[in-house]
Amino acid sequence: MLSHLPSIHRRIWVFPRTTDWWENFVMGIWGDEEWICHFRMTRSTFEFLVEQLTATLQRSSTQMREPIPVRKRLAVAIWWMATNCCYRVVGQQFGIGRSTASAIVREVAAAMENPVFCSQLMDPSSAHGFPFCIGAVDGPHIRILAPVRQAAEFINRKSFFSVVLMGTVSRDGAIFPGAILWNVGGVEVPPLILGDAAFPMRRWLMKPYGGNLNWIQAHFNHCLARARNVVERTFGRLKQRWRCLQGTLQVSEENLNPIIASCVVLHNVCEARKPESFREDNYRTVHLPEETWVEAEVERIRGAQDKEVWDAVAKFLWENRHHRPQL
Repeated sequence: MLSHLPSIHRRIWVFPRTTDWWENFVMGIWGDEEWICHFRMTRSTFEFLVEQLTATLQRSSTQMREPIPVRKRLAVAIWWMATNCCYRVVGQQFGIGRSTASAIVREVAAAMENPVFCSQLMDPSSAHGFPFCIGAVDGPHIRILAPVRQAAEFINRKSFFSVVLMGTVSRDGAIFPGAILWNVGGVEVPPLILGDAAFPMRRWLMKPYGGNLNWIQAHFNHCLARARNVVERTFGRLKQRWRCLQGTLQVSEENLNPIIASCVVLHNVCEARKPESFREDNYRTVHLPEETWVEAEVERIRGAQDKEVWDAVAKFLWENRHHRPQL
């Protein structure tokens, strides 16, 4: 029965599009200045990524068409993350279809799970002026489309849909053994992570004091706010580099985590290779006033040991406020 159906004559198999911009201008003429401006990385960093991802992103040739090269596939994904353009515009830019651009972005994001990239550093800066500190934690909101299921669980206090990118910024990414402890006034102090007032108090997690403060507590809050500024700067730099994180992330719910994680991984690679190359005119260092950290506590302090470490570190900072503490 099917053999009697008339065949459909296809005038073209693939709609003709131009690739002159990518092949002649980007690959042939652009220098590092243009690459950093548009792709947020140098050409050498881009070629490093191509080398690492070729085995994962390479596709086989068929009788119908040649595959899109790995170099172009990676450029499509990075361009989308850096510019926050819709897939239609990205497709026109690179001479591919809209659905093809969407599929490439998802495939590149999945490929970023490569362990080579996951071992990179988040930020090379240090949390200055706070002893025993190995990192600072924060969780900026990423605006998303309304989820299909359980949408109410994704509405934040500012009344828009979002997910939280919880991350820790450290100086060198080193993992401290649990046995390392410092003795401060008879109190054993473990390696510390710095948080803001929204985090609970833990023996290893420092947060600002709330309520009426004495001089020691106020000085502690000032040192903590100054040290935590590194995490604010890092996440600000992350969003400036990858503009898809600034507006509403136009991807489905199942693709949120891979896209956000790939932005973090790409940021880590760029910062580890040439952190000084990326500059934005509208990028500003975030300086938060001290009052921001003096907020009502969201959780009661758990246990005398947590409070003991808190007070011991605060006293240590106060006693060494006039000179750099020697650890």
